[in-house]
Amino acid sequence: TSQDYNYYSTASDTVNFRLFWGNLLPVAYIVGTQNRILQAGDVYDINWNLYYSPLIEHLEIKLLAEEDSLMIADDLINTVSHYSWIVPDGIVFNNARIVIDVFTRHEEVLRFYSNYRLGIQPAVTTFSKPAGWNTISSTWPDETWQVSVVFDPQAELYTFSQTYEYNPTDLLSFGNSYWLYSPEDIYFETDCDIQQTQIDIPLQPGWNLIPNPHFCSYGFKDLRFLVNEDVYNCRAMLSEKKISRSIYLYRDHIYEKSDIIEPQESFFLYAYPEVDENFYCRFIPYNDSFELSDYFDWRLQVSAAIPEGDSDEMTAGVTVLAGDDYDFLYDLPEPPGKPLPESVSLYFRKDPVNDSLFTHLHLNQEFKTPLSGNLPEEKTWEFSIEVDNFSSIILQADFSDFPDGYQASIFLDGTQIDLHPDQLFTWQPPAPGCYDGDLRIRNQHFSGIDHNTARISRLINYPNPFNPVTTLNFGLTQPCRVELVIYNIKGQKVKDVFAGNLTAGNHSCSWNGTDSQNRRVSSGIYFAKLLAGKDKQIRKLLIVK
Repeated sequence: TSQDYNYYSTASDTVNFRLFWGNLLPVAYIVGTQNRILQAGDVYDINWNLYYSPLIEHLEIKLLAEEDSLMIADDLINTVSHYSWIVPDGIVFNNARIVIDVFTRHEEVLRFYSNYRLGIQPAVTTFSKPAGWNTISSTWPDETWQVSVVFDPQAELYTFSQTYEYNPTDLLSFGNSYWLYSPEDIYFETDCDIQQTQIDIPLQPGWNLIPNPHFCSYGFKDLRFLVNEDVYNCRAMLSEKKISRSIYLYRDHIYEKSDIIEPQESFFLYAYPEVDENFYCRFIPYNDSFELSDYFDWRLQVSAAIPEGDSDEMTAGVTVLAGDDYDFLYDLPEPPGKPLPESVSLYFRKDPVNDSLFTHLHLNQEFKTPLSGNLPEEKTWEFSIEVDNFSSIILQADFSDFPDGYQASIFLDGTQIDLHPDQLFTWQPPAPGCYDGDLRIRNQHFSGIDHNTARISRLINYPNPFNPVTTLNFGLTQPCRVELVIYNIKGQKVKDVFAGNLTAGNHSCSWNGTDSQNRRVSSGIYFAKLLAGKDKQIRKLLIVK
């Protein structure tokens, strides 16, 4: 319905007024700025715009984190749009936002958030690392520290060069990354200014040891990258195959594949720039980006450790998203060597001729296609272990993501080690050097089969998928009778490819995609089974149109 409203003024002066019609609510828009980390004593300007301010009774400004909050200002009048805040000492906030609570004249409270995020650090900040080896960085942009004086006289500091060499230094400066050794725990305090805003760190082709420049943690997914003038998030860089899928940090005597970079840490990342591209890693405090998918069917992590010393690990696994050849997101490079006086390295090795599709010849992680669900099948991961001393090596496997009924064994230096959960195995290398071995994983259909005699070193084929011919390559550790047979997905024999005695060494046979009657078989999945004495291996084959 319509209704007339009349206003009569008896005053002789002009009267101005506003009529608000409908369900109008006041709005506070916090003027944007970049994410940053504040330090006690800083003067930080907070600015905002108000809409329909006559409807506002008063304002309050708070700093709000996930589990904590701090009152910045209260009882501000509705004509104020700026507040200069002196950051107090003695508090620590991470990933917080400015919020403005608007109290209306109708006794409602409306909350508005900043688009940017803030951190708070005290005036005196610390550097703290446990004894031993660590990959570290500095968070103080205006300072250079002499490590032997500030930290420990016996401390050792190394930089990582573009030629993958470690060079000793005694100066710790901002924007650089280091390996640090200290015989004792390190704890150091300073009132120096910290890095507050975003910063770009240049990258080189290949391995980079990259410093975390801020007093905050970073997720690998939250890193940004500058390629020439274009900015990419981590997911886009992986999609374009510009960086490796994993980062590595040295923690607790081992290279750790981690998605989190803590303050004052450095991490290894492999970069794949084009010839004319300039790469930078951009650090924006509290940046939040898309999650990175990490799908797999199962995996097995095997570690090798010097007692009370260095360790290394490798991860074998399968996923329907991977093939038996190179997969960028699943076959991850082994990080560089370490500057430690005594170290161990454990990695999957690839042959430069037979594995020419692989970008890296040393892998920290290798995924293959899943094993058969109804046929006995075994897959082999060839690995190497490098030791530079006479210490015994402790081998251990993590079965937390390993399927029930599957079996895993290591064949190393003429010894078979059957892996079991929560068991340690000691291997004594005859001398310092590099030793080759096999990690063999069998599905549940292999129960009761004897694998004590290992005559087959490997079975691969190329190309795969193929049409119409593929070559199967295999190695024998000793002379023996060999049978190579093709089966279909139902377990029915398709063709005997080879049967006879062979010498030790590398051999190859071809299959032209025909059955025992020399008829062309249909496209789909087949299995090549190689028998050598009591040893057998199975390879999945795929014929395409």
